[in-house]
Amino acid sequence: MGVRSDVGLAVKSELIEELREKHPWVFEEADDELSQVEGKLFIFQAITWYDFGDGKVAKLCDWLKSKDASPYRLVQACYEDPDPEDSSSSGEWLDNP
Repeated sequence: MGVRSDVGLAVKSELIEELREKHPWVFEEADDELSQVEGKLFIFQAITWYDFGDGKVAKLCDWLKSKDASPYRLVQACYEDPDPEDSSSSGEWLDNP
């Protein structure tokens, strides 16, 4: 149940091990994972992606927010979003792998 989203999470190499340690579900549940020397891109399709509450996605988002924004980029495409003009992205890594 809930609103489904397609989500892309690009993470620079410097955060990969900590991400694997703290949020192993990202590696297990991603529909696709693309690797480059600079980092990884995790793709989730039709996932219930709530960044509030105490669920695993909220904990991941809180962890990302606690980091400097330059080593990651999170983009969420929600087709049922009432305001499609609202940007659902965070992070500042614009040179994605």
